Amino acid sequence: LTVHPDDPPWQVNVTYTDDMSDAAVIPVSLSALKAKRDPPIDHFLGTYSSTLCLAQAEFFEPLGQPNLCAGASPTLFSRNYKYVFTAFSPAEFYHASVLDMMWLKHARKVAILYDDGYEGGFNKHACLGARSHATWL
Repeated sequence: LTVHPDDPPWQVNVTYTDDMSDAAVIPVSLSALKAKRDPPIDHFLGTYSSTLCLAQAEFFEPLGQPNLCAGASPTLFSRNYKYVFTAFSPAEFYHASVLDMMWLKHARKVAILYDDGYEGGFNKHACLGARSHATWL
C-alpha cells in the first residue's frame, strides 16, 4: 500500500483495549474485539512484550489473520508462526549495529550485563547475541 499526499483522506476507526500486561487477558480482550462487528475490525496492532505477543500469536495463528506485535524473544520466532509480524528484530541482533560501530571506532573491550530474572529471557538473549557478535567481530 502506498499513500500519496494528494490521496483523499481515509476514515479510520481505532478501537483499543488495555491488556493490563497480563497474558491471560489477551485472548479475552481479542475475542471481545473480534466479536465486535459494527464495524468489523480488519487489522490488529498488538501489544508490547514477548510474553504478551505469544498470547496474541496463539489467538491469531489459528484464524490465519496477520497481526503486528512488538516482541523480540527467540521463543516468539522459534515457533514458526506464519501470521505474526514484529516491529523489532530478534533479541539476539539488538546490539549488532552498535557493536559494528564500536568496532569501526576501534573499541575492543565490551562489558555485557543482564538481569537473568526477566520473564521470557529477553535480556539474556540480547546479551548472548551481543557476546556472539562481538566474538565474531
